[in-house]
Amino acid sequence: MFIKFAVQANVVFRVTGNLFFNMPPLTQVYMLDFIKNNKEAITIIVATITAAVTIFSFIRALNEYRVQGQLKRAELVRLWFNLFLTDQRLQVVKELLEEETEGGGAALARHKFIDRYYFLGRCEEVAIAVNSGLIKKNVAYYLFGYFAIICWDSKYFWEGLPGGRDVKLWSVFGNFVTQMKEEREAFNSDPSGPGKMIY
Repeated sequence: MFIKFAVQANVVFRVTGNLFFNMPPLTQVYMLDFIKNNKEAITIIVATITAAVTIFSFIRALNEYRVQGQLKRAELVRLWFNLFLTDQRLQVVKELLEEETEGGGAALARHKFIDRYYFLGRCEEVAIAVNSGLIKKNVAYYLFGYFAIICWDSKYFWEGLPGGRDVKLWSVFGNFVTQMKEEREAFNSDPSGPGKMIY
């Protein structure tokens, strides 16, 4: 950015220098007198232009930084959602949770602890991202909320896990589920739909 500005300034100085030295001598004298007599006004004008260029550059840099942040957050959400859709261990747990909502699900209680912990860990990553402001709550609900809620409400998922769902270890996940339930209420009560889903 600075190099581009320096090149442009160099071009401007060369052009104005060429214009000045190609003027007739009498015009050069008038120009020099004008500069001498209006030195303070010219200084103020140059300082104002410099300040305006600096402020414009700063605002532009801030905007680029904001856009880069949004792109990184969107990429992070895309990676998590892709993992949520394609990871085999997560798929098995999600299918067993779905079976329980349809009246089955006893197989979930016999499913490997490590896979259930893995599912909870992935959900807690999303919860931490929501708590730190990386992802908005409505986006998290739209992409991950359904399975977080049915996991928390599941009878069989927590069966056999030390302490069940009420131990302090799962407080981040529990708070996330509470937020997702609030988002579900807002989602269901808003006739206009989910609203703006910006990462």
